[in-house]
Amino acid sequence: MILLTHRFLAQITIEANTTFVVNSGKVGLLNDNSVAKDANGLPFLPGTSIAGVLRHAIGKDIENDLFGFKGTSNDEDGGSGSRLIISPGLIVGKEGKVIEGLQNIDFEDSFYSLFRALPIRDHVKINSKGSAEKGAKYDEEVIFKGTRFVFEIELKGSKDDLDIWSHLLSILASPDFRLGSGTRKGHGEFKIIHEKSSNRVFDLTMPSDLSDYQTKTVSLNSPIQNSTKLNPDRRQGTNGWEKYHLQLKAKDFFLFGAGFGDGDVDHITKRERTIAWVDDIPKASDEEFILIPATSIKGALAHRVRYHYSKLVGDFVESPKDNYQPEATLDEQKILDELHSQIKWDDLDIHTPEELFKELEQKVKEFDPTKTQQWESFEKQLKDEAATILKSGDSGDESNQAIKTLFGFANNNSNDQEAASGKGSVLISDIYVPYHRGNDKVFNHVKIDRFTGGAIDGALFQEKAYYGANADIYLEIYVKSQALNEPSIRQAWENTVADLLQGGVPLGGMTTKGHGFFNGIVKES
Repeated sequence: MILLTHRFLAQITIEANTTFVVNSGKVGLLNDNSVAKDANGLPFLPGTSIAGVLRHAIGKDIENDLFGFKGTSNDEDGGSGSRLIISPGLIVGKEGKVIEGLQNIDFEDSFYSLFRALPIRDHVKINSKGSAEKGAKYDEEVIFKGTRFVFEIELKGSKDDLDIWSHLLSILASPDFRLGSGTRKGHGEFKIIHEKSSNRVFDLTMPSDLSDYQTKTVSLNSPIQNSTKLNPDRRQGTNGWEKYHLQLKAKDFFLFGAGFGDGDVDHITKRERTIAWVDDIPKASDEEFILIPATSIKGALAHRVRYHYSKLVGDFVESPKDNYQPEATLDEQKILDELHSQIKWDDLDIHTPEELFKELEQKVKEFDPTKTQQWESFEKQLKDEAATILKSGDSGDESNQAIKTLFGFANNNSNDQEAASGKGSVLISDIYVPYHRGNDKVFNHVKIDRFTGGAIDGALFQEKAYYGANADIYLEIYVKSQALNEPSIRQAWENTVADLLQGGVPLGGMTTKGHGFFNGIVKES
């Protein structure tokens, strides 16, 4: 039995580098997902969220030793409890103090009022055809970039656990240390505020250490006595990652849409406020920042990676007519052509080839009732056609190894609950660009009647794009080194980054109208 003679304690202040989301599981009045809030109505970080990230990153060899495990009937000791204690992360208030316990929060105050109307992010699920899935539109609350939290981590152990403790703290400096949901969508990146974070190892066999440990309070506003500043080895945290530090500059205009307009136009750029800290006092930004969501960048890069990888491995799309050898009669081929051209497959709630086959059978009868007599001979061909159409309706990226390796994949097979899913190996964060009202430009558009050549009534619309050629945009991308081990995947990724820097990967909306083209260079890290 190990004697737990030491206590490793760290009090950590972190600041959100991006917005982040810790969902409460509740639907809000104006949104589909509300963030978790404490008894004061302010956002907080549950200790379980922090523990989950650390447990996933710590490694299987010491996971059970640190976090405990449930014993079985064959275990003599019946399992073990966790040696790690993690407090919830509580928000730092306007006076620079942690808000603990029930407080009388003045939500009319300029700072606290921000948390009564959190920013809203809109999302929609995109299918393999590049269009929105029916019924898959949703939105969620996010917490402001710049929000600070304080939490404590304590490890019960012996002097032999010093290396484990150092490794645990280094995880906090890893690019993969992101809290909350949507970490592969640009959310949840934090940085440690070193001057506000401390660390100490208590040797309980020493009377002075024992006395200091016993007199320490649980308040996060009380610093650890005789502690040292927390400065984890960031180099150790970034081991296993390759960093791409890019400096981009827009050729002219770009538009990352907000999904709505203002009093002047129908479409505007997405903007959000942030929180800045001056002398350890928080202040909401007077001006909003233009938001470049990580999802917009990730989607464009994934599309280009797919192209380059398919080109490298010779995976080309052939015309179905080139490979199709009909076994049916001419009339039956005509039915198949009608099925392809007239049935709106996206409107059908179909998941298996059998369900699709039944739908095809019904459509055949509707198109040509006389064909029901020849149905048996035609059955095999239509079943094959059903499986082909259903397969083409799945996410095409599932067949592309580069996409699965770099950007992850989900188990969408409802009949195979044990099938694996994979988390993406590319980390991109949201970008905030200072907004200057004078750089807005309104573009007017009108839909043209192809018959008369005149404007269609009620079809005038405008967007307000942003002229960004004067602003440098810094983009940091982290990629797991292991994901780039395969030469074709690495080459596809490198070609994609080169295309982005040369203006070959437009970003944002209205790219077919000339917006969203960037040039760039690689910066030294």
